[in-house]
Amino acid sequence: MLTRRRARHEKRLRAICATQLQGMDFPKPFDIDVFLQRLSAHRGRPLHVHELPDLGGAGAPCGLWLAFDHEDHLFHPRGLSRRHRAQVLKHEATHILLGHRTSMDIKAFVDLLPDGIDPVAAEQAFGRTSYETDQERDAELAASFLDELIEELSADPYAAGQDDVLARLDDALGHPVKDRRS
Repeated sequence: MLTRRRARHEKRLRAICATQLQGMDFPKPFDIDVFLQRLSAHRGRPLHVHELPDLGGAGAPCGLWLAFDHEDHLFHPRGLSRRHRAQVLKHEATHILLGHRTSMDIKAFVDLLPDGIDPVAAEQAFGRTSYETDQERDAELAASFLDELIEELSADPYAAGQDDVLARLDDALGHPVKDRRS
């Protein structure tokens, strides 16, 4: 029973992300920085990426998203491998895609912010130090399947969202010479 519930939950998260990403042009091969630039353009909101200062310690955030009324800022720790950096940024981006909201106190992150970012103006703040909340677990799960979802969405844009029966009917009844999906 628990496995089915988890599968339904993951399916729901995938559907939310797919809806948010629908119509977006994805980089091939996947590149997190290009993806974030295109996500920014797709949403019509500037999205800036910053390094967090090296804080050390168990309570230090390993990723951070600050949402302002007109832009978003994602933060990752300095010195990560390319793969780890991409995972942290995908995690923070999936908070955006999933529409997460929080009442986290931004004051905890004031010392981490680069010059020019006014913490008072932040509307949302997500700083991950653990996976204890449902939203943090959901964002990590969504980040883990984001590459796969992007591959599915970009593989055949004509069939994206169609179920197998409709896709087979289209193949059977479509023009015999011209492939309309190319």
